[in-house]
Order: sequence, then structure tokens, then C-alpha cells
Amino acid sequence: MVAVPSVLAPLAPLLASAILLPFLSRVDDFSRRLRAGCLASALACAVSLALMLAPGGLLWLAVDGQPAKEGAWFYVDGLSAFFATLAFTVLLAVDLYSYRVLRAEDLPSAYFSLLHLMACGLYLIFVAGDLVTLFVAWELMSVSTYALICIRRSNDLALEAGVKYLVMSAVASSLILYSISLLYGYTGAFSYTAVREAVARMGDPRAVWVAVALMTAGFGFKSGLVPFHTWVPDVYQESLDPVTAMLSGAASKAGIYVLIRVYYTLVPDPRLRVTLALLSAMTMTLGNVAALLQSDIKRLLSYSSIAHMGYTLMGIASGTALGIVAALFHALSHALAKPLVFICAGCYAQAAGSRRLESLRGVGRGAGPLTLSMVLGLLSLASIPGLSGFMSKYMLIASAFQAGLTWLALLGIANSAVGVAYYVRVMQCLLSGRGSAGVGSAVKLPSDLMLLPLALASLCALFGLVPEPLVRYLALAAAQLSG
Repeated sequence: MVAVPSVLAPLAPLLASAILLPFLSRVDDFSRRLRAGCLASALACAVSLALMLAPGGLLWLAVDGQPAKEGAWFYVDGLSAFFATLAFTVLLAVDLYSYRVLRAEDLPSAYFSLLHLMACGLYLIFVAGDLVTLFVAWELMSVSTYALICIRRSNDLALEAGVKYLVMSAVASSLILYSISLLYGYTGAFSYTAVREAVARMGDPRAVWVAVALMTAGFGFKSGLVPFHTWVPDVYQESLDPVTAMLSGAASKAGIYVLIRVYYTLVPDPRLRVTLALLSAMTMTLGNVAALLQSDIKRLLSYSSIAHMGYTLMGIASGTALGIVAALFHALSHALAKPLVFICAGCYAQAAGSRRLESLRGVGRGAGPLTLSMVLGLLSLASIPGLSGFMSKYMLIASAFQAGLTWLALLGIANSAVGVAYYVRVMQCLLSGRGSAGVGSAVKLPSDLMLLPLALASLCALFGLVPEPLVRYLALAAAQLSG
């Protein structure tokens, strides 16, 4: 049995750093070591929790004296531990890269506090055991996200994107809150398992379908699912590069996690998954087609992120164990590759003085390890064999065929071909062209930070070449979803 302090342990270093960092220098070595140490400690706690739950453990924690499954505030299983580990890995990478950005930008000292508060919100989402705790954690993450988007006050476009995010996020939160009130009205409970058991006792569970639809819209907003995606291109394009990497790599996975909980833990009705299949089709198609039309590298990658959320949804819609494993695997692949390419793209854009693809021609030729990392990240996103993106995409398409969703599997294959086209276009711009090789030599990261993109690229290759241990763990996590 895992004690309450074990579950809440990752929050301690994050909250401590969030409080202390505004009183410290933004860029000195002590502050940098403190931030990295706090996130590394949180990551270590999440990994240890994942290992403790790997054999199939399940943990309910009630803090109010009620029976565990009825009054649980925290609910931890392999799925929770996996997403927590994933989020802390991305946030550690983003925190380390942010050191470089603060050297060039005049940002408030609250930047890192907001980043760590967002990490707290993400972790609480992944370990929440009831709908009220989930909503409070979601709002903590959303408010921190808004502040991070708008933190560069001199950029009017970033402020405009932040306001757009704030308005749409408020609408999404209203939908989530209303759906929670509907579920409570139908079931008389907030706890995940209590809601599930109440729904199972209903003669006609279609009464809760409206609540599920509202939850899908509200939580789908954060993942950028179509038609709730319109904030994504503007926010990803105008935010600071590390903020964009964090949103794409970590925050978008919170919506995916909650949708898995809703459709497999709260209301496991197979008839509802048709909605997910339709959302998957729309999301990956619009994302890929729109990406083909972009000339700004960050905007192109933002639409690519939308498309990959559609691919992930394909596995969730399949309703099979293979589909869930594939969705989790693809979430991991995307969480490694997308921050990698956003970090590299930011370095290229800074050296060239522009984010337009035409201005980036040849900029990667003199960048050495950075370009190697960028190419590996793009190839993983393009699902090239030997990298994690290929393995996860293969499993996603196989799960759709297995579930009888042949039309969705074929659409996924077609969309993958479209994706290859614009990823090749990006690589061609970076590696070809005349007169830009000198700019490539200006694309630099400090030697210690150069290890960051190389490490992310290495993980993409590792999970593509040796996926078996990860797949075994994900299979155990998927098996626990019945609660």
C-alpha cells in the first residue's frame, strides 16, 4: 500500500520552488540548479510511483474519512503514473531550455514559478480521484498557462493570442463545470468509481450522454481537437519557444488523459466512442491539410500537433486494449518529438531572424548536432521506421483495423502520407538552398544545453528500436482502466 505522502511527494519540490524562485535571481547558477533539482525530484517521485504500480497496483486515497472508493480525492494507477512521468520529463526539458531564453528576453521573475505551478496542476489532474479535484487542478493548469502565454508583454500578438486562449478556456471550463453538475445530478457522486457504478445501475445510461458530450468539448479544447482547436495556431506561433514546447508536449496530454478516464472509467459505453472516431477523423485531416499551407515553421508545427492529437484519438476510439496502448505510446512519441522540434525551430529562427521557411533555407547546414536532432524529431513525427513515431502509428492503425474502423485506419494512412510531405518540406528548407550556410554557424546552444535535443532525439530512437519494455508497461496500465 502506498501512503498519501508518496502520492503528494512530487508536489513538495514544485511548490517550494514556485514560492522561492521570485526571490532569487532569474538566471544565476543557484537558481538554475534549484529549478532543475526540484523538477528532477518530482520526476523521480513519479517514476518511483510508476514502478510501484507496475505490477498492476491501484491506489485510492480518501482524505475526508469516507470509504475509499466513495470519498477518494486521489486515484493513482499505472495510467496516472505514466502521464505524470511524461509531463515531468517534458517540463524538465522545457525548464532547462528556458535558461537560454531568459538570457535574451526581459521576462518577469515569475516565469519559472508559473511553469512549476503548471506542473503542479498537471500532476493533480493525473492523480485526481474525483471530479471536483479534477476541475480545481484543471483550473490551476489553465490559469498558469494563460499567464505564460502572455508573459512577453511587449509582444502584442502574444497578448492577443493569450486573450483568445483565455476566452475560449473560460467557455471550456464552463462546459466542464456544467457537465460535472449534470453527472452529480444523475449519480449523486463525484468519485470516479462511484459515478461509474451509478451509471452501470441506470436502466438507460443515455441520460448521461449530454454530460459526456460537454466533457468531451471542454477537455478536448486543451488538446486542440477539431472543432475546439482555433486557439492552437495563434498561441503556439506567438508564445515563447519553451512555452510552446510545454503546451504541445505536456499540457495537450492532459486532455487526452481525461478523455481516456471519461470514456473508459466514468462512462464506459462503447456506443459513445463513435464520437471519438469522428473527432479523430476531423482533427487529423484538418491538422495535416492546414499544415501543408503554412509558411511559418511554428505555425506549421502547431497544425502538426493538432493532427497528432487526432491520431492519438484513433486509438482511444477503437475501444480495444491495443488501441489504448497505441494511444499512450503515441502520446509519448509526440511528447518527445514535438518539444524537440520546437526547441530546434526556435534556435533556427533566432539565427535567421525570421520564422518563415523561405528565410530558413540552408540554416541547418552548419548547425551540426542540433540539425541531427531536428531531423530525427521530424522523422519520428513523420512515422519513419526505426523511430518511436513509426511504432506508435503502426499500432494505432492496427487497432483501428482490429476494431472494425477500416475507414478510420485508411484515413489515418492517407493523413500520414500528407504529413510526410510537409515534414520533408521543412527538412528540405533547413538543409538546402544557397547563401545561408553562414547563418547555420550562428545557430548555437551552450554546450550543456546541446545535450537536451540530443537526449530527446535519442529517446525517440530508443523507443523505436526497443519498444517492448514500454509496451509491456503500457499494457499493464491499460488493463487497469476498468477501475
